[in-house]
This record gives sequence, C-alpha cells and structure tokens, in this order.
Amino acid sequence: MPFHDDLLNRYLQAVGSYLPAASKDDTLAELRANLEAQIEAREEETGTPLANDEVAAILKAHGRPVLVAARYLPQRQLIGPTVFPFYWMTLRRAFPFVLLIYAVARSATILFHQEGSDLVGAIARAIFQFPPVLITFWAVVTLVFAAIEYAQTNGGVSANSWTKWDPHDLPPVSHEDKANRPEPMANRVADCLFHCFLVLYVLAVPSHPYLILGPGGGYLDRVPVGLSPEWHVFYLVIVALLIAQIAAKFRALFVTTRRAQEAMGLVTQAISTVTAAVLVSARMTFIPKSPTVDLASLATVNYAVNLGFKIALLASVTDLLWRLSKFFRGRMGTAYLALP
Repeated sequence: MPFHDDLLNRYLQAVGSYLPAASKDDTLAELRANLEAQIEAREEETGTPLANDEVAAILKAHGRPVLVAARYLPQRQLIGPTVFPFYWMTLRRAFPFVLLIYAVARSATILFHQEGSDLVGAIARAIFQFPPVLITFWAVVTLVFAAIEYAQTNGGVSANSWTKWDPHDLPPVSHEDKANRPEPMANRVADCLFHCFLVLYVLAVPSHPYLILGPGGGYLDRVPVGLSPEWHVFYLVIVALLIAQIAAKFRALFVTTRRAQEAMGLVTQAISTVTAAVLVSARMTFIPKSPTVDLASLATVNYAVNLGFKIALLASVTDLLWRLSKFFRGRMGTAYLALP
C-alpha cells in the first residue's frame, strides 16, 4: 500500500528528534499508525492514491514536529503550549554550554589566583556557587519566553510565526544505524571540558609545581637540577598545540554526523601526535645547577624521561593510524554500497 514513505519518514524523524529516548520508539510507532490511518481514510474517500502535496497537507494539519512532540511530553503550564517546546529546547541545548563556560572560568580563577593550601576550599566554593548561576540562567531564559508568550497572547506576535512550516522542507531520512549515530551532546561537552581543564593544568604548572610534584613542589628550589632552556620553547609549543586541540573539540560540538565527528577526532589525535613528537625532540630534559650533581645519574634520568616520551609517541601514532584505517574503511564501504 503506497504511503509516500519518504515524506512520512522525514516527518517522523523530525518529531523523534524532540522525544526522550526511553519512549521514542513507542511514540513514533503510535504516531505512524495514526498518520497512516488518516492517509488511508483520505484515499478511500477519493478512490485514488494521494499525491505528495496531499500527504504534505495531512502532515501540516497534524502539526509542526516540535509541537507534535510536545503533546507526548509531560504537560507543563509555566509557558503556553505553543511556545513551551521552543523554551524547553533552548534550556536543554544551552545548559551544556553554560556548564562549560562556568567550569572553565572558575578553574582558571582557582589555578591562577588561589594558593595551594586553599585549593580544596576554592573548588568547594566553585561547586556551591554554581546553583545560583544555573538559577539565573533559567530565570533569564524563562523571562524571555514569558515575554514572547505575553506578546503572542496580546497580539504582538502572531502564532503563525511558531506554527508556519512546510513538510517539504524536512531534512532527508537518515539511514544511519545506532552504531553510526553522532555522540550525545553531553559526551562532547564533557570531552571539551576535559581538554579545557588539561590546558589550564599545563598553564598552571610553572607557577604551581605542587600540581605535578605534590608536596615535593615546595622543595624544588633546593634540588640541584633544573629544566633545560629549550624546554621553555617546547612548553609554549605544547600549549599552542593543546589550544588548537581545544578549538577542534569545540568545533566538534556543532557537527551532527558520526563521520564528521570521526574527522574531528582525527584532527585532535593528529595534534596529540605532534605534541608527543615535540616532547620526544627534547632530548635533554634536566640540566645540572650545581657542580656536585652526579652527571651519570642525571643522564640516566634524561634517558628514562625521553624513553617515556617515545613510548607515548608510539602509542599516539598507533592510535592515529588505527583511526585513519577505520575512517577510510568506513568511507570505502559506503562508496561500495552506493554503487549500482
């Protein structure tokens, strides 16, 4: 029985993008049955299969996808039913970025303006001060949408601006299976947040040696060895590479396909490999600051550190090659399936 599957599937896909994963499949199955029944009934009335535009008219009458999805969500009365789906979508999509910005800003403040003895207290204050920030964010968004609701109710904004849409403008149906779906936004934000913390950590180490040496950082000035001069240059290069990696991670927040995410993953892994190569090129990590230093022991330490960097580089190159082979295997497989 012809049901203009493409247009109907595109509509269901659009509705499903606003539904919670737990009830998504059941809701879409129920919605599909309802819409197919309407199309069937209309075809019985006319005695002929419906044209594409007639199916589009049925879908348009049924409602915009975001508003249809709202019918299957728990009812809330804070904001009107027409505006609420857009309000809820704004809260959900903006919250990860609020968390990311707050965490990075407070971490920078803690690392660069707090003494080591007060580190635990500073972290505790940052955690307890986040709820007021969250409430402020919620209040601002709520006030904005409440104003929109008021303007709509009092004739300032037409309801058509929210409900006007065309089924023909829906995106094509995605045929990716679950394994090829993009990473959830929460995972991407957490990954970006981790790399921001890593850069802040690296930036803070020179002025806060305890971050890498623990209590031993207080005795660093008494040790008769120090970092070689070339390490100051390498340090700046490493920081620049880590910042470039953050830029790639931030860009990955806005990609919507698994393939694009894999490509961004290749970029960040390549930057990691270059960073490891820079570390390996520094053959002398420590130099003596006193003539009493045992040069043979110091050479052994430098060798061990450089060997560790080489192992890290080998692991990074192996991971990069594995990602490349996986990426291009998937690409060739897709091209093969597309052949007539």
